[in-house]
Amino acid sequence: MNLKSTIRFGMAALVILSGNLLVAPSAQAQFGGGGPPPGMMEKIKKWQKWGEQHKNLSTLGDLVYQINEVNKDARFALTKPQANKVLALIKPVTPKKELSEDEAKSLSKSLTNVLTTKQLQKLATIEGPAAKMRKRGFGGGGGRPAGGPPKGGPPTIPEPPKGGYNPLNPDTMPFAQARPAMKAMMNSFVSGLQHAK
Repeated sequence: MNLKSTIRFGMAALVILSGNLLVAPSAQAQFGGGGPPPGMMEKIKKWQKWGEQHKNLSTLGDLVYQINEVNKDARFALTKPQANKVLALIKPVTPKKELSEDEAKSLSKSLTNVLTTKQLQKLATIEGPAAKMRKRGFGGGGGRPAGGPPKGGPPTIPEPPKGGYNPLNPDTMPFAQARPAMKAMMNSFVSGLQHAK
């Protein structure tokens, strides 16, 4: 599985957290006309409710992805002073196990305040992974092989965490399978900032 596919999988997990997902049609596509088993549907509903209460966390995760993509384009790359400001904003937050909705909203605002109008315009053209997955529906691409359910059985969905999580700290992701992709994305983000010119 390449890095983009892995990141897409990780962000699909975050879509559940965002709560802006239409489950029924995509669930039927994933599990045949009858939809997912009742126990899984119950967990999906719990995640949707949890996600409704944690929208700013999902937005912050998308924003970090978008800034990383902006920074990869030499025409819009952050300057050294901008990169240092972003690093100063994220450094104290990254080790935290969870962020509140207010903290996520405040950090998103602070991060966008670092960017120029030109960079913000570019950022607006980049769809964050969670936003893409919400638009496409859970799972996306590929479909299952003909003649039966997905290999290895249906995916497992953990219970939602009792609190929140920290989109800047991959170790706090409730979906263990998504952690390596999120670590790779955060490493790319921080490295890009550290090497700004």
